[in-house]
Amino acid sequence: MKNPKLVILVMIDEPKGVVYGGTVAGPVFSDVGKWALNSLRVNPELQLVETIKELSPDNSESANEPVPVENADLLPDFRGKTMREVLKRGNDLGLNVLLDGTGMAVNQDPGPGSPLDGITSVKVSFRPPA
Repeated sequence: MKNPKLVILVMIDEPKGVVYGGTVAGPVFSDVGKWALNSLRVNPELQLVETIKELSPDNSESANEPVPVENADLLPDFRGKTMREVLKRGNDLGLNVLLDGTGMAVNQDPGPGSPLDGITSVKVSFRPPA
């Protein structure tokens, strides 16, 4: 990143159980980072990566799991997404996105799978992760 907007340092005093950084500090870093980037309205810099085939445990090539593809004519399911993800996808579809609450998306109106024809806006409700 050429122009960082923030730096996050997570220090855990006297961690319990497994004391690896990714296990203890990782979830805190993730929550703080999502909140901070959303509050600052920082959009991620996306980079294309090539898909590589994974090897199965017996070292033979295995077919990649099929990835669910959204139907372009239906409203996507925003549940479990961040505000930034919801706004980006909604804007890409030409929708007016109304946000309610903070945290992760838990509900939307119209519901997922509704025909996009005639929908001009979607209201998405958010709640902080438990």
